[in-house]
Amino acid sequence: MNCPFCGKPVPIAGMKFCTGCGRQFHEGEGAYRQAETMPAGKSIVSNKRKRLKPFLPGVLLVVILAGLVYLGITKYRTDMQDAVSEKEIVVKSFEREIVNLTRKNERLKKENEKLQSELNQLATAMERFLSRSQAVRLVYKDSKRVKTKYYDIEFVGKEFRTEIEKKIDGMYKTPKDFMEGKFDFKFQEEEPRVWIKIFKTEKGFNEYMDELGAKQRGGAFYIGYLDEIVIYEGDRTEFEIYKEILHETVHYIIGHHIMRTPLWLNEGLAVYLMLGLKEDYSFEYGRSDGGLLTILMQALHLGHLMPFKEFIEIDYRDFEVMNYQNEFQRALGYAQSWMMVSLFLHSTRENEKIFVDYVKHLLRGGDKTIGEFIGTKRLGELEADWKEFLKNLQETKKSNL
Repeated sequence: MNCPFCGKPVPIAGMKFCTGCGRQFHEGEGAYRQAETMPAGKSIVSNKRKRLKPFLPGVLLVVILAGLVYLGITKYRTDMQDAVSEKEIVVKSFEREIVNLTRKNERLKKENEKLQSELNQLATAMERFLSRSQAVRLVYKDSKRVKTKYYDIEFVGKEFRTEIEKKIDGMYKTPKDFMEGKFDFKFQEEEPRVWIKIFKTEKGFNEYMDELGAKQRGGAFYIGYLDEIVIYEGDRTEFEIYKEILHETVHYIIGHHIMRTPLWLNEGLAVYLMLGLKEDYSFEYGRSDGGLLTILMQALHLGHLMPFKEFIEIDYRDFEVMNYQNEFQRALGYAQSWMMVSLFLHSTRENEKIFVDYVKHLLRGGDKTIGEFIGTKRLGELEADWKEFLKNLQETKKSNL
């Protein structure tokens, strides 16, 4: 097809651009419509640019707005990051302050416990002073008195077979070393001396106890309000007498350093340490006694063993009632007390730690029972350990028969 204006051929069908004059026209509408004339030397692309030129300001405006929006978002993000950083700094500052306050509170708590312990010890000392200031210790005129490092001994009677004063200081040193090693407890350099009265005969011992109005009987006794240990020689061996002195010395030491001692702990620890004394006067922790095991097994078989939770709550009045009932009940009280301490010290490490922490609590002036100290749940677990420990003792007893 040729251009109707200049006669040059037009190669493109549909919309026509003349290669000669550059005119644009359409075919098929009944007539030719002249379009704008493309200047010589210009391309079709240039023509399109001219048509887009009116839209450039709007596009530029959109680009500028988009840039402003981007800058705004960037600034917002920066401000938010700065705000978060400041918040983190404030939070960390508060956390440090909380840590410092927590440490300060723990330090004040320890200082308060120390002060409370000192107050309790002072109250205990004052209570003992007031009770002992009203009590009169009886001293026999014909008695012989001997002083050792830890004891003031009064021998009542004549012709003693034993020379108790030679090894008696070991009966104080044994529980002292045990408490210092096990409970990190430091004795004072000038501890009160132990006053001990040793009768030649059991009759003299009983007459003295009657004069004091004491109902208790046995081989030895620690009289708290007089701060005095009373014992008799009789026909017992020197080793048997030393064991009794060691037992009562434990009561003396506990009485001087723990304000409120549970009975099972007081008697149990005294028996535990007493059994540790060997006949060559060396010491071995954790030794058992066939007689105590037999008593425990008999009580278990007859159903006389006091239930665990009931036994740990027993007080001294109940224990005295047990003593007055019969010799078996009296021995059972000592046996169960020894078994409780042995359970703590020789069953599991966790139980040993509980025992050590509990005694430390008492030494600091605390007055909680073991149940209050460890809680109901752990007390139930301890009771299960107690039953298992008793079962093991029974098997041990059978294997030794």
